[in-house]
Amino acid sequence: MNNKHYFQRRSNLNSLRADTWRIEAGVVRATTWMSEGSLTTLGFWGTGDIVGNALFRHDSYELECLTAVTAAPLLVESCDNQVMLAHLQQLQELLVIRSCKRIEEMLLRLLTWLGQRFGKWEEAGLTLRFPLTHQDLAETLSTTRVTITRCLGQLENRGLIRRLEKCQMFIDRSAYAVDSCPHKLFENLNRSTRNNSIISIGGGASSPTVA
Repeated sequence: MNNKHYFQRRSNLNSLRADTWRIEAGVVRATTWMSEGSLTTLGFWGTGDIVGNALFRHDSYELECLTAVTAAPLLVESCDNQVMLAHLQQLQELLVIRSCKRIEEMLLRLLTWLGQRFGKWEEAGLTLRFPLTHQDLAETLSTTRVTITRCLGQLENRGLIRRLEKCQMFIDRSAYAVDSCPHKLFENLNRSTRNNSIISIGGGASSPTVA
C-alpha cells in the first residue's frame, strides 16, 4: 500500500496527524513561535530526512513545505539516536551562522550553507533552486525583511550572489572562501552519520540536489 502523502508549497505537514515523517522529495522548514511572538527557524530538511512533532515536543512546532513535498508517515520506533543527532547538529550549525556579528556575513553563510545542502553545483558556483523569500531569510536569522533586502543588494553588488527568478539564488564560488565555517560543520555532520544512520542527510556535500 502506498502511504506517501503529497503537500503543496507553503502547506504544513502538521495538517495531517503523524508523529514523524520521512521526506521523500522536497524541502521542509521547521519553525516555532517564540514567547515574544516572533517566528524562528529550527532547521531545513530534505530528501531522506526524518522530521516530526515527536522530535521536538513544543505546541507551536510547525513544518512548512518550502517546495512541493512528498512525505511518508513513520512510527516513532523507526527513529534512532542518529535522527536526533542530525537535528541537534543542524541546530548547532544554525547557531554558529547566527553568531556572526554582521548581518551581511550571517546571510552569506546561511545562503552558502543552504546551497551546499540543497543546491546544484556548477563550475562558477552553486544554484539554490528552491524559493526563499526575504521574509523566510529574515525569520531564519532573527532580523527584519528590510534588513535582508538591503544585505542581499550589498552581496549582489560585491558579486557574491545573483538573484534569479522565482526567488532562487546563485552563489558565486568566490563566496566559499568567505564562508568556510558552516561548510566544515556540514562535513562533520556527514562524517558522523555516514554508514551508521538509517537516514541520508538531504543534499549531501558531494552532490547537493533538490526535487
